[in-house]
This record gives sequence, structure tokens and C-alpha cells, in this order.
Amino acid sequence: MVTVIHQSKSLHNAVNYNEQKVQAGKAICLLAVNYPKDPEDLNFYQKLHRLTNQAALRPRTKVNSLHISINFEPSEKLSRETLEQIARNYMDRIGFGQQPYLVYEHRDAGHPHLHVVTTNITPDGKRIGLHYLGKNQSEQARKAIEKEFGLIRAQDQKQKAGHELKAASIKKVVYGQSDTRRAIMNVLDAVLDKYKYTSLEELNAILRTANVQASRGNPSSRTYQTGGLVYQVLDEQGKPAGCRIKASAFYNKPTLPFLQERFTANAAERAALEKRLRLAVDWYFLKSRQPTREGLKGALEKEGITLVQYTAKDGRIFGVSYIDHKTGGVFKGSDLGKEYASEGIGQRMNPQIETPAKNERQRSPSNSQPPASTPRQDHLQRSVPEIPAWFQPASSSGPEKPPPSDPHVGLPYELQENERKRRRRKRLRL
Repeated sequence: MVTVIHQSKSLHNAVNYNEQKVQAGKAICLLAVNYPKDPEDLNFYQKLHRLTNQAALRPRTKVNSLHISINFEPSEKLSRETLEQIARNYMDRIGFGQQPYLVYEHRDAGHPHLHVVTTNITPDGKRIGLHYLGKNQSEQARKAIEKEFGLIRAQDQKQKAGHELKAASIKKVVYGQSDTRRAIMNVLDAVLDKYKYTSLEELNAILRTANVQASRGNPSSRTYQTGGLVYQVLDEQGKPAGCRIKASAFYNKPTLPFLQERFTANAAERAALEKRLRLAVDWYFLKSRQPTREGLKGALEKEGITLVQYTAKDGRIFGVSYIDHKTGGVFKGSDLGKEYASEGIGQRMNPQIETPAKNERQRSPSNSQPPASTPRQDHLQRSVPEIPAWFQPASSSGPEKPPPSDPHVGLPYELQENERKRRRRKRLRL
């Protein structure tokens, strides 16, 4: 059992998201707890207003919406009664048992899961604290429920194999086959809280595996200048398809400020995730006699790692990224080291191919040719003053010429000035 908690400022978006799933036949409303009627007898506005009216009792609290997803292992087949009991038990244990909340069962993913929508404002206008809710109360509730209902534990290896993200678990979006906003939302739900990205580029490395892209627009655009962010579906060639959707249109508000907070938080956790990626790459080159890029990509896939390669129009690979679906680590090749970047991988596959700089250093002196002089070097050579005749070594064929009266004539100005200072100091000592 795995739980994910989203906090936001909009109860409307959270309820609307689930109700649209119900209308599409992909979800059902199981419970309406602390409501005056059963869920079958409530319309959209009645469900929403029960929550918003209570949230309005404390208007100064902006973050008053809680959207929780409770996920189960795919092999677990749970009845409606069991799901209802688990939902009630969980909400009681985290301190929201007396709050009004809606429970939905979603049936549009590869594993059974519930969505719960509630508010943290109590009937007397007080606020329930949300700090460390997931780390403390939710974690304790999860362990107790797993034991009580005999669920597969999240920390077990089987649970990890079922729930840790794999490339195939993030379903690719195909433009035109489903509602664009819902399709993008499903991808964001699977990515935002589970991967350790530290930049928009790293986030897009994950999203593009599902044909989705986050964009700030052109630097001269209004979206970019106002700190906006949009999401868009990509076609099979990686080109934008369909309309762009503002980040604020999604229920959990994956806006640029939200992502920047995630960048900072993830940066502190990334250091421990690098070692596994390096070992996976090094192990492939150690055991492979004829390493290739396709072989490396296949070997990493077996370890739950996706190798993303960036290709130019001429077919040249100019960069790589690594996505670890087991730990959530996302790294550019250069972040792991030169030998893990695109050029480094190419050199490790063909060690006999060396860079021109290395070849130049290893070239023997007997075979090397003097480099052609550059205009800069020619200028420096022309600026060197001509050595006076008296400074030339004596020739054996003729008598030695006497020096001129001033031995410093013809020397550069700096040397002449140094000599004058030396003679001045000598006179002062006398």
C-alpha cells in the first residue's frame, strides 16, 4: 500500500477531477462521509459546497484542500466493502475521521487505487496542521492498515517490484485517443512526487518518455516573462501536438513555483542516488567484450534504468540522460562524470579512438612537424628588437669588434630602465 498526499488551494479542482472520471466511466464515488446524503443522491455542487462551506470558516487559510491517493499492489483484488473500510480506517488514523470527505475508486490504471478529497478546516473554524502529515501520521496509518488487512507491505521486495516505477508503468500519451488534460494529469501524477529531478530539463527527460513536455515558451513570450508554465502532448516524432494547457488548470497546480520548490528539495537527496547509476554503467563495460549503445541501453533497462539519448538532425548523439525508475534519480550524463556523458561512452566503446588533443601529446618528436605560426605569433616575432652587433658571439674568422661607448644601446626600454636603477643604487651606496 502506497499513499500520496497533495495539498492545494482549490477544492473545486480536486472534486472536479474526480467527478470527470466518474462521468467518463473510469471511477465511482464510494463514500461521502459526514454528508447528509449518500453519494448516489448527491450532485456535483452538493459534494463541492459541503467542503467549500466548511473551508470558508477560516478564510485566512489558503491551503485548505487535501487530495490523497491510496494505491494497492496490482495483484491485490479488494472488494468494495474492503476498500471502504480501508478508507475510513486511514482517515481516522491521520486525524480526519470527523471531517467531510469523498472517496473515489479509480479504474483507469494498472493497479487498484482510491482518491480521497477533504479539507483541513474543522467545523469550529480551526485548522488541522498538514506539516509532516505524510511522514508521520500517514506512514503510521499505512503500516497499521497493511498489518490489519493483510496487504503487501510497501517496503517488501515484491511491493517494490510491483510499484516502483518502470518505463512501461508511465503510460504513453497518444494524441487524439483520450482527453488531453486527463492524459497529461495521469502522467504528472506518476512523475511529480516520485522522481528526483532538479531542473525543468531533467523533468522533461522523464515526461518525454510518455510523450508529454513542460515548456516556459520563448523568452520573449508573455508566458515566460510572467513565470508561467504550460504542458503539451508530443507526437511520435517528439513534436508538439494539440493545444497547450496551463499548469494552473490541473488540480494539483504543477506550476513553475511548485516545481522550483521540488528542485530544491530533490537536490538535497540526489547525492545518494548517483552510485547505483555509475555501477550499472561500469558493470556493463566490464563484462561486455564488444560494447554498443544498444547493448548498454538494454542492460540498463534490465536494472530499471532508462537511457535517454539526444540526437541532432544529422543523426549525431550529442547528449544522454539516465532515469532510474527504482530510486527516482534523474541525471544528465555529465553530472555523473565525463566517462558517463555521450562522448565518454563513445570513447569507452572504442578505446582505440583517441581525441586529437591526446594524439598530439603522444606524437613522437621525430615525427612531429613544427606548427604553423599564427598572425599573433608573427606579430610577436616582428616586435622582438634586433640584437646589437656587439652582442653577437665573436667569429673565429675575424677580429672581435669593440662595443659602443654606451653598452645599453639597442636593449629594450624595460632593460635599459632596470640598468639605470641599478647604477643609481650603486652610486647612492658609494
